[in-house]
Amino acid sequence: MSNSTKGGFIPLIIIGAFVLFGIMIFSMVYGAFQQDVNLVRPDYYAEEIKYESRIQEIKRANKLGKSLSIKYIPANKLLQVQLPTEFENTSVQGEYWFFRPSNANLDFKVPIQLSESNLQNLNLEKLQKGRWAVELLFSYKNEKYFKNYDFDVK
Repeated sequence: MSNSTKGGFIPLIIIGAFVLFGIMIFSMVYGAFQQDVNLVRPDYYAEEIKYESRIQEIKRANKLGKSLSIKYIPANKLLQVQLPTEFENTSVQGEYWFFRPSNANLDFKVPIQLSESNLQNLNLEKLQKGRWAVELLFSYKNEKYFKNYDFDVK
């Protein structure tokens, strides 16, 4: 008489392990496809192409030293931007681009409007709490300048 049930549980355990492994892999792939994947900015690839000119704009801004400053004042929820006083404030053109790395829907732009002392205070009371970045891109006498600044709203 032959016993056909010899070693009966081991093949079932192996098959069960493969089935569970397959279910786990499928659920991970399904979950990955359900995630909302956003780039930090919608024009990410176009910005990469312009990277070399951006490096030149950053170098120009760095040459200005402390005469170009951006600082966040948390107590007043104010962003204070100071451009060099030797720049004629009427000749400065540009904008601030505020963006939230975690949510592109909150991004917005503000035009530069300097005082006579080339100072601008931006009220940030309406910003949601969290990490923010501001990029300042401006031109003066056909030269472009770029500076970025990261800050946390609490």
